[in-house]
Amino acid sequence: MPLEEVEELRKKIYLETHKMPILVWHKERSREYWTRMCKENEFIAVGGMAHKNFQKVAVDIKFYQELVDEAHAYNTKVHGLGFTPLEMLNAHTAFFDTVDSTSWNGGRHGISFTLESGKLKKIPLRDDLFASDSMEKDLEAWAEFSANYYGSARAQ
Repeated sequence: MPLEEVEELRKKIYLETHKMPILVWHKERSREYWTRMCKENEFIAVGGMAHKNFQKVAVDIKFYQELVDEAHAYNTKVHGLGFTPLEMLNAHTAFFDTVDSTSWNGGRHGISFTLESGKLKKIPLRDDLFASDSMEKDLEAWAEFSANYYGSARAQ
């Protein structure tokens, strides 16, 4: 969808709900557009990170860290859409203010999550649980983890 259509849709959502939608920036949009979003909004999101090798791509990590640093310079919080690298989350080095991932909802890719010694760990999906029970256990693990999270963005 062209950016102009996205912006029109945002206006329509705001006019109908009286709530500002969370603006999402994608890599195909310009860096100048990112800066404008940071200057004009208190909370924005970054999309396009939901790929398996994110944590292994140092260039991506550096690039996204720079984006978040710029946003923080404008007192703007940043949400990482589809951000799940456990290595960064468990090490408390994720630089986003908030994150989410569809992998949290139990059973995706045949895995589940548990919390051990304050760290999230992938475990095989349990055959003895219904999907809804697995999802509930995963969300409980993620909720407990997030309640005690002190990522690099929050440490500043």
